[in-house]
Amino acid sequence: MNRLIETLIDKQGHELVNVPAELNVLIEMGFSEGEATVLINNAISAEEWLNVRIKRDGLIRDTDYLIQPDYPLSDSLKSELIIYRQALRDIPQSVVEPKDVVWPHKPVIN
Repeated sequence: MNRLIETLIDKQGHELVNVPAELNVLIEMGFSEGEATVLINNAISAEEWLNVRIKRDGLIRDTDYLIQPDYPLSDSLKSELIIYRQALRDIPQSVVEPKDVVWPHKPVIN
């Protein structure tokens, strides 16, 4: 699956970088099966959160031009866009699990 643990302190106290998040590799490094499972689950969660942030950042970027002062939108529509963009920014802080993210609906721009 090629999932990596970005940084990891091994049993000897060495900092390792980009360790494969694979059960057999972690067990060979001296981690118990339970410890290895936790490390793998943390790596999966970090990857899922990264994907959420990438999507969120793209959705915000897609509306950047709409909130420019010279873009012809009504004040009420600009207000809706500001609320939408803030809801996107709040996503990582407002949910516990990446799978629980509820994406806000973008206001309709005619």
